[in-house]
Amino acid sequence: MTKIQYINPNKLYIAQNAEVSLKLAGNTAQVTFTAGKNKECPIKNLSKDEFVALSTGEVKKLFILKRIIQMLNI
Repeated sequence: MTKIQYINPNKLYIAQNAEVSLKLAGNTAQVTFTAGKNKECPIKNLSKDEFVALSTGEVKKLFILKRIIQMLNI
C-alpha cells in the first residue's frame, strides 16, 4: 500500500544531483526520489541450497520456488 504524505515545500530538501521522477496529472504533481541506492547485495550464495546473510553472518537455507510448490503439494 502506498503511503501518501503531504510535505511543506519550504522544509523539503532535494540534493542537486539526486535522481527525481515527476508525474503530472491535472493540478497534482507527484515527485519521487530516494535518499540513496543500494549498491551491495545483502546476501552471498554459498551453494545451490545455502546462502549467508552478510549483515549477520548467518547461514540460511535457500528456498527455491520448486521446493515451495512441493511443500504446498500444488
